[in-house]
Amino acid sequence: MDSVKIFIDGIQKEVYGLFYVFDSKYYFIYTEKEVDENGYVILYMCQVGKETKNTETGPVDTGYMVGIEVTNPEEQQKVQTSISYIVEDKKNNTINTQIQYLPMSALTNLKIVSKKRFRLLKSIIVDNFKVPFVQDATPQPTVVIPEIPVQPIVNEQPQPLQSLDNASTPVQVNTDDNNVSSNESNVIIDYRTKYFEEEEKNKELQAKIDELTQKLNEIKKVIE
Repeated sequence: MDSVKIFIDGIQKEVYGLFYVFDSKYYFIYTEKEVDENGYVILYMCQVGKETKNTETGPVDTGYMVGIEVTNPEEQQKVQTSISYIVEDKKNNTINTQIQYLPMSALTNLKIVSKKRFRLLKSIIVDNFKVPFVQDATPQPTVVIPEIPVQPIVNEQPQPLQSLDNASTPVQVNTDDNNVSSNESNVIIDYRTKYFEEEEKNKELQAKIDELTQKLNEIKKVIE
């Protein structure tokens, strides 16, 4: 994950994120480096598109991107699949052919309208996603942007996948801020991701067992 500045609730914040295309749609995963009471890192997921507003001559690009949560159950399942592919890629240093990773420079002026929340082991985020957990003593300046009213334009048809050459102009997702529900309590994580988490726990447990076995053998040698 790379650091990037985005707008959350109208305030510019620096987060660590990953921008990618899956199933012809653009998605953004990010973390503010929050850790829950169980030691899991909290991450957020949203679909990314252009922000537009209606005019007498038709929709006009505002120059901002918007991130909205995925609410369709079928698409939620696809998003879960993409997350599992990404975790697998990061752990094994591979690139799944179904995931098209995009440079963070392609993500400009992103405003988070709503998002889904999920969790991963901190060790995975640090070791595999390379997110540093070091307190930054330098406060970041606060930047507030004005809200631009966006008219709803219903568009349920899947958008064609764009090449990396055109990655700076992601598919258009037109939404009405008032009609987008927010449900941050939902967890997007499937059994494949759970497997990686349990695998990480098993490795830690096995390391402790090996250490204790080595100490036991050393004691046996002393007794003999």
